[in-house]
Amino acid sequence: MPAVIVLNFVGSTYSAADPPAKLAVAARQHGFITVVPESVEASWNAGTCCGAAVARSVDDPQFLRLLVEDLPDAVPVDPNRVYLVGYSNGGMLAASMICRGAPGVAGVALVEATLLQARCDGAQPVDLLQIHQTEDEVVPFAGTTTSKLATDGVLPSVTDAFGRLSTALGCEPNSSAPLRTEGVTTESRACADGTRAMLVVIEGGSHAWPDGVAVPVDATSLIVEVFDLETVGRPIS
Repeated sequence: MPAVIVLNFVGSTYSAADPPAKLAVAARQHGFITVVPESVEASWNAGTCCGAAVARSVDDPQFLRLLVEDLPDAVPVDPNRVYLVGYSNGGMLAASMICRGAPGVAGVALVEATLLQARCDGAQPVDLLQIHQTEDEVVPFAGTTTSKLATDGVLPSVTDAFGRLSTALGCEPNSSAPLRTEGVTTESRACADGTRAMLVVIEGGSHAWPDGVAVPVDATSLIVEVFDLETVGRPIS
């Protein structure tokens, strides 16, 4: 079965309302596996964010490499269909893994996150999905230089992050015109080796997992659709 590794936000409590729980429900419906690693003091080291993981220089990228490498020996997963889904601080770490080559990963989804990696030139072909709301007050869509999350205060804009990641992934710039529907703009780019990068911008919203109720996009359903998780396996009872 495919496996989705879910990296949660800083300070997360892993309640039923958190992304790992929402994806676990989808996994039972569609027949894939969710893997939810526990971070150090509920924080991930994504470079300049966040919390104890950065202060203690925790090597979270190496931890994820080993997790992906060991996963097929622990659970019945398809080693060619392992995906990273990161929300907020977890998304920042997932973005940095693209710049590190994302070994063993077929696709990466970033939700309400940006790229903090200074250099991004080691990427290997993976599918990229980035979802963000324009009124996110914690990880601002337009970026900020005064964030309390980052050690230097800097959180780059979402368009900057998507542009840099797309370039590193060998995507064709502006390979298709953005598609605008009610409150949602979707940009899709063709990338190396048949992969693609997609940016979904939701007007309004906040720093929250898009649920399809408060905003017109359900991030969980979109991840399942883009990574084609709904057509494999069978529902898990």
